[in-house]
Amino acid sequence: MARSVRAIGLAGMVVVVLAACGGPDLSTVAVDACNMFASRTAEAPVGTERADLMDAMAPSVEEADEKALKDAYEVLAAAEQGDATQWREAVAAFSKTCISLGWELPEG
Repeated sequence: MARSVRAIGLAGMVVVVLAACGGPDLSTVAVDACNMFASRTAEAPVGTERADLMDAMAPSVEEADEKALKDAYEVLAAAEQGDATQWREAVAAFSKTCISLGWELPEG
């Protein structure tokens, strides 16, 4: 079970990594939220790890101008206490939102 949950977190990270800093219209706080999400998604397969990730992302998301990012965060927050499938789907949705807003994985 732990292996499959870890794989789900890694799968979300792979989606983000395959997308490849922020597009020209993406606010700095949105870039921060997407970067934090990408760097910590694999560490957040269950319970407290999810809560810690959500708490760490919250200030950046709250300051962001991008409604789509805020909406995707709400989906992620709703899945925080959900099962592995709900969390995986929310991770994929947040990843896609970051990518669609022009975010790219920072180099280095």
